[in-house]
Parts: sequence; structure tokens; C-alpha cells
Amino acid sequence: MQYLVTGAAGFIGSHLCEALLDGGATVRGIDNFAPHYARERKERNLAALRSRPAFTLHEVDLAQAALEPLVDGCDAVFHLAARPGVRDSWTAFDDYVHANVTGTKALLDVMWSTTANFVRGESAAATFATIASPLGCGNGTSDSIICAPARSQTKRTVLRTAPYP
Repeated sequence: MQYLVTGAAGFIGSHLCEALLDGGATVRGIDNFAPHYARERKERNLAALRSRPAFTLHEVDLAQAALEPLVDGCDAVFHLAARPGVRDSWTAFDDYVHANVTGTKALLDVMWSTTANFVRGESAAATFATIASPLGCGNGTSDSIICAPARSQTKRTVLRTAPYP
């Protein structure tokens, strides 16, 4: 199995990469090393991964990179890359939108033409609509849902998370 993990240098992303590699997978990691966390911190997260032959890291910005070659051949894409912090969404609005909206849209645009599954991870601070979505996902309950196009409008990957209080 081959996987792409965005946000691979982050705490959760690096641990996911380790788990996938431990399971025998090949992993392509993406991270843009944005300055909201010190690069040294992210390099420490990657230290063990860099010595593993089945791991490659691509330092790219999702909103600007040619993502097709990175997604090509992957069985699944785990999208963990994001600019953290709700406060930052107001104080650094353009950077926040660039990373969290434009970058995610660029990745989803590539996902339309692939057979790879898409999994979007979220932190507890993320919020999603709790009503049925226009994509046909959701059940109108308090469950948080994520719907992402994967191959066509009829193929979706839905990740259910714990209800957000």
C-alpha cells in the first residue's frame, strides 16, 4: 500500500507516517514547514522517518504545488495539513485561508481524477455543519461529518468524528 500524508512533519502526521510504515506501507509525506511551529520542532518529528527507505518527504505548499504526481499511485491520502489556531483565523486571515481552504481545495481538485481514498483529519477545534450537506452526506444529527469527493460525485469518503459539544 502507498499513502500520502499531508502535514507529515506535525506531531499527528509524523506519528501516522510511522504507524503506516510499521505496517509495511510506502509513505509520501508533504509539509510546507510554515512558521507557526519552529522548524526544529518539525525536524525532530521527522528524525526517525528520514532514515526509513519507504518514506519520502516533499517540502511543498499544497496551494501552489503540482500535486498530481504526489497523489498518483496512492491508495489513500490522509490530509492533516492545516494552519492551526482559531484565533489565527482572524489575526492572519489570508494565511489561514491559503493553508486551510485554498490548499485543501487544490488537493480535492486532484482527488477528482484519482481512485485514491481521501481521509481528512481534524482537531477538536474544527467545526463542521451538523445538517445534511449538499453532497448528500450527513444525517441531521449532532455527529460531525466530513464529506470529500474522491473519484466522482457518487464516490465519497466519510469520516465520522465524535460529536462536538
